[in-house]
Amino acid sequence: LDQGRLGGVRLVVALGAGLAALVGVGAVWLVAKGATGPIRQITAEVERMSRGDLTARVEPSEGEELSPLAETLNRMADRLGARIEAVDRDREQLQQILGTMEEGVVLMGDGQGVRFANPAARRMLGATPETLRTLTPASLRILVEEVLATKGPAEREIETGLPIRNLLATGIPLRDAVGVLLVLRDVTAARRVEAMRRDFVADASHELKTPVAAIQVASETLERALHDDPEAAARFAGQLRHESARLSRIVSDLLDLSRLESERPVFEP
Repeated sequence: LDQGRLGGVRLVVALGAGLAALVGVGAVWLVAKGATGPIRQITAEVERMSRGDLTARVEPSEGEELSPLAETLNRMADRLGARIEAVDRDREQLQQILGTMEEGVVLMGDGQGVRFANPAARRMLGATPETLRTLTPASLRILVEEVLATKGPAEREIETGLPIRNLLATGIPLRDAVGVLLVLRDVTAARRVEAMRRDFVADASHELKTPVAAIQVASETLERALHDDPEAAARFAGQLRHESARLSRIVSDLLDLSRLESERPVFEP
């Protein structure tokens, strides 16, 4: 009988221990589920932030341990979003400035690839260069290679396109990175004006030389003919008057051109 009672007691103890173990495991599972649920939620929202979705927010947990973490992550997302918006605004403003510039701007990267080319540069070059090899004309590539080799600025005037256009290219090395900034200025009109000035000076010199020489010859002849041939003297005096009037008109035209260059003309129909 004692053995039977002892067996019963053992059975009761075993059942109680098993029941206690099941209750303990269930309690631990419930506690773990309650603790890991907010952690999984935080992990999911942080993963969304890492993919660039800065609208993701972590809901504050009821626990005192995870609530500060959730608030810190939300503040970090707010600050990061504000900084990205500021960078985007600055980039758009820079794009607008470079897009309205008359000068062409080409940024060569460290891998000899073209990182940026504004509309003026694409218009001057006739195409959008992608790498240093596709940059034309060849004198531009030589300029970039010279700047990369010497680490100093360089300048060169090139001809490109049909009809031919004159471009003044300036290469500037980047300080904090391996690359070159190319600035292109269209100087075709300036070179045409310079050529016109040279032609004008040559033509004006020729036009001035003729009446001056005629006046000199007429005056010398007039001086000799005053006493010997009064009729010839009168004829040469008339020639002097004619050539001096011609010289006066040329000088007047030069003064008018000078005035037009210094003043802004008013156009009328």
